[in-house]
Amino acid sequence: MLHELNAEGEYGILPVPVSNDANFKGNTAISVGVPMYFTIDAEQSTEAERAGAQDFLNWLFTSEAGTDAYVNRMNFIPVYENITQQPADAVSQAILAKMKAGETLNWINMYYPGDAFPSMGASMQKYLGGVIDRTALAGEFEKYWTSK
Repeated sequence: MLHELNAEGEYGILPVPVSNDANFKGNTAISVGVPMYFTIDAEQSTEAERAGAQDFLNWLFTSEAGTDAYVNRMNFIPVYENITQQPADAVSQAILAKMKAGETLNWINMYYPGDAFPSMGASMQKYLGGVIDRTALAGEFEKYWTSK
C-alpha cells in the first residue's frame, strides 16, 4: 500500500518513547544537541581561505544580517546570548518550547551507525503511515539494533 505525504497537513515534533513506564519523563522528551560544529581547517586551506572563513563566522554570529540568516534562513536555534532573533518556523519553535520546558534528552544520535537513520526512519514511516503497529515497529527497531 502506497501512502502519499500531505504537504498541507499538520506536522510537528514526535517524541520517541524509550520506556514502557507511561510516567517516564523521557517518553515525552526529544533529543536535543549540537548537530555539527563549524571549523576552519588549518592544514588544507590557504591563509586567504582561513581569513575568509573567519570573516564569514564573525559575520554569521555578530552581525544583524548574519544572525538573522543563522536563525531564519538556516533554521538554527540560537545558542549564543548575543543572538536575539527567535526562530519563525514552526519546527524550531516546537523544539525551543521543549527546551524551555525541560523536556529534552541528551543528543546521542551522532554515535549511531551510518545506516541507522535510513533504516529506523523507514520503519517509523511505516508506523506513522499505519502500515505496521507499535509492536511491529519495536520489532523492526530491535532487529536493526541486534544486527549491529
